[in-house]
Amino acid sequence: MQPDAACRYRAFISYSHRDTAAAVWLHRGLERYRVPRGLVGQATPRGPVPARLIPVFRDREELSASTDLSSVIREALAGSANLIVLCSPAAAASRWVNEEILAFKRLGRADRIFAIVVAGVPNSGDPATECFPPALRYHLGTDGELSDRPAEPVAADARDAGDGRPNALLKVIAGVLGVGLDTLRQREAKAQRRRMAFAYGLTGIFALLAVAATWFAINAERQRARAEGNLGAGIEAANTVIFDIVDLTRNLAGVPQKRLADVLRKIEGLLSALAAGQTLPPEGRRAIMAAEVVLSTSLLAAGDSQGSLDAANKALAGARELAAAYPEDEDYGADLIIALSRVAAALQVRGDLSGAIAHLDEALVLAEQRTAAKPDDLPRRRQLAAVLEAMGDVKQGQGDLAASLTIHERALDLRRSLAAAEPANDDYRQDVSISLDRIGDLKMLGGDIAGAAAMYEEGLALAEALSAAKPNDTARRYNLATSHSKIGDVRLAQQDLAAALGAYREALKIYGEISTGDPSSALYLRGLAAAHEKVGGVLSLQGDLTGAQTSFETSLEIRRRLAAADPDNQELQRDITLSVDRLGDVKLARGDVAGAIADYEAVLASRQGASDATPGNAALERDLMVSLNKLGNAKLMAGDGSGALAQFERAVEIARRLVAGDGTSRLYARDLVVALTGLGDAKRATGDNDGAFAVYTEALDSLRADYTAHDDDAETGHALVTLLLKTGDVQAARKEAKAAFLLYNLALPVAAKLTGAYPDNLVYLADLALCHSKLGLLWFSRSSYDDALPHFLYALSLTKKRARLAPDNAGIQIDLMIVLARIGETQEKLGDRPAAAAAYRRALEVGEKVAAAVPGNAGLENDLKRIRAALERVEG
Repeated sequence: MQPDAACRYRAFISYSHRDTAAAVWLHRGLERYRVPRGLVGQATPRGPVPARLIPVFRDREELSASTDLSSVIREALAGSANLIVLCSPAAAASRWVNEEILAFKRLGRADRIFAIVVAGVPNSGDPATECFPPALRYHLGTDGELSDRPAEPVAADARDAGDGRPNALLKVIAGVLGVGLDTLRQREAKAQRRRMAFAYGLTGIFALLAVAATWFAINAERQRARAEGNLGAGIEAANTVIFDIVDLTRNLAGVPQKRLADVLRKIEGLLSALAAGQTLPPEGRRAIMAAEVVLSTSLLAAGDSQGSLDAANKALAGARELAAAYPEDEDYGADLIIALSRVAAALQVRGDLSGAIAHLDEALVLAEQRTAAKPDDLPRRRQLAAVLEAMGDVKQGQGDLAASLTIHERALDLRRSLAAAEPANDDYRQDVSISLDRIGDLKMLGGDIAGAAAMYEEGLALAEALSAAKPNDTARRYNLATSHSKIGDVRLAQQDLAAALGAYREALKIYGEISTGDPSSALYLRGLAAAHEKVGGVLSLQGDLTGAQTSFETSLEIRRRLAAADPDNQELQRDITLSVDRLGDVKLARGDVAGAIADYEAVLASRQGASDATPGNAALERDLMVSLNKLGNAKLMAGDGSGALAQFERAVEIARRLVAGDGTSRLYARDLVVALTGLGDAKRATGDNDGAFAVYTEALDSLRADYTAHDDDAETGHALVTLLLKTGDVQAARKEAKAAFLLYNLALPVAAKLTGAYPDNLVYLADLALCHSKLGLLWFSRSSYDDALPHFLYALSLTKKRARLAPDNAGIQIDLMIVLARIGETQEKLGDRPAAAAAYRRALEVGEKVAAAVPGNAGLENDLKRIRAALERVEG
């Protein structure tokens, strides 16, 4: 017979649907049971003892009125290593329970059938009370049918008058594992992670913890009197509570992290009081260390990074002592890696990335050594993958994207190997989903949109399946929300705004639900804030600036609240700058240039401080460069050319430094193009056309090569159009009309391709309109008014479409005013004064509405003066 591990299911539960409640209890008990560590891997006739009894087949639809079992049930029975029968009068009378037992016996597995009495009387012979189905009471004959030979089944008795549910469950588990009941009980008594029966929700958790804490307090004096023997029992109880907190709370919504932290502190204090006057044995010291690890995790999730760091350092001190004193103990080696990783996590959020790397370097060496010593040990490989992922995250935070990607790809390989080794292990599958998202992030940053999409889509499929299997598991729901958000990112990069908004709103919904369940969780609230920000970003691109501003303000309010509770958390401080930055973008789009500049300057000051505090951090330097570019553009719009020039010069300096540090990064190469483009704009604004041409040309050479390699990348196409037009403008200013015509005509087909692919994209519509406006201006400058007018009219149609898509966008309204004025000028040159007057009047109407809505725009007021003068001229 094949070993149990080769079967699809560890067990098949056969029961009458009248006993569904008992079946649910049994199914949960089996799948939640953790086999004592000392038994795992032990050889038995059924193969090595597994760490978990998963999966177990229970759920089935009501069978039809056919005379045979369904193919689904037969396949499940054939794929099950064991059959567990819930025995009751209802089960004894059930034809389908009887058929399932018969089918399993016909597979030659009669010795792998285990019975649990939940109601009735075994072998009573009375149909009203008999609990054993006929197929259980008799052997099969040679013909495969039931004979008259009694089978005399032995059953565990889950009734209160019998073994009781806990003992009955343990008997069945011993049988399924192929180990003696006494052996299992002895191992259970020594195990530090006993499972707690739990079915009463959040109130049950805290009632249980309160009982445990009270027990510790009441029995402190008694335990001291009984010395080490009972101290060991107290330690074991403490371990049970500490470790089961992790198992229980991750599967339930609404578990406040701060309250968990309070309970953990009490358990630690009570355990120390219990040991007063005695020396804690290693198990007790490990219990305190474990409490500090879980406490560190809870405090970090609750937004207390300093408390988290303090707890992690205490755990690390304890773990080092135990690992040094007992180097042969595998558990203590694993504990040391965990403690090092917890310290690194706390340091990372506080901005000490070098400190985080130092601790992870040590953890990685230990994890590599442990895995090399036992390469087939799955938990060791999983721990190595976790350390690698933590290292990859910190490397990304330092801006070393290439190293981060290499590390994360290695971690993913490990994650996939674990999931392949145990395909029914949901934890391993969840790990794969998270790794896929991380690699997708890095591919996005590197410009590999298709590669990122593949990672995110695979990760989302896994996250959806896992969350559907356990819909109350908040960790799975959090990861599902994150996966939806990642899909939104890639859809946004692909310019599918509707799909991006849908994905972001789905993430927002889930983050909102889980953060409502635990309003003390900084992790969930941070995800909620990010989702609001991303929704706002898409609304802004769709022209809904009011909706965008509301989303950004909501995000900022959440982030300020989180940062106030944990002021040393650098990640939360950085989040605030992101929200303020986005609000500046909205103000700029609405024509509030002064307000945008104020926001950008605040962000710049914050990012400058962060960069100064951690010199050489590429990620922080890039943030600083982005702020310089945004502030430079805003200053240009305000007419401050020299102020803009200073910002862009610094941005180019940083971009060149980043490219020199990682010449393979497409992201940094694109950053340099953006900074050079801004510098060229500033040089033009200060009258230095030759200097502008030089930097535009440098940027254009780089961008053309990038577009040749990635001509399906819409953002690269947009950047190329922009740069071609700007370079053409410089040539026109230098009286190089032919060169300007060539550049504008090179931009035109790229812009047309983008609007063909994305007909409602405001940015790409603006690109194409600008191409036609530039060509129209060149023809106009050469007095070819008949050639200029069609270009202006086409630009007008495109700008009107933009205005319909985004009616409250002040920038688009100004563009509409300008193109109408140019049409008026052209019609005036052609001698059509009525047409010219109509165009000027419409331009004036649009401009005056914008000026009333956004007063104080000096450039707009000057334009309006010229339009009024032109209107008077043609009407006079």
